[in-house]
Amino acid sequence: MARPASYTFYTEGTHQVTLTVFDGRGGTGTDTLTITAGATGPPAAPSELLAIPSRSDWINMTWWTTPNNEDGFKVEPLPGNNRCLRR
Repeated sequence: MARPASYTFYTEGTHQVTLTVFDGRGGTGTDTLTITAGATGPPAAPSELLAIPSRSDWINMTWWTTPNNEDGFKVEPLPGNNRCLRR
């Protein structure tokens, strides 16, 4: 079964990479290319964020987002409050 291949570069710059695949029957294929690794910006903020308090200790939050550039969101209260919610 095929597995995804990935590699993370921890330094910016130009890097030469080679990918070799094996088909399980003795066949192989190889390709080499040059890539440029650089810093990426933070994920986009959610749009149409709406926060409606329903109790003194509860806020209902909704938003629209496209999941193509984030793994999730972390919602934190102002300093001094030790509660933290995660999605």
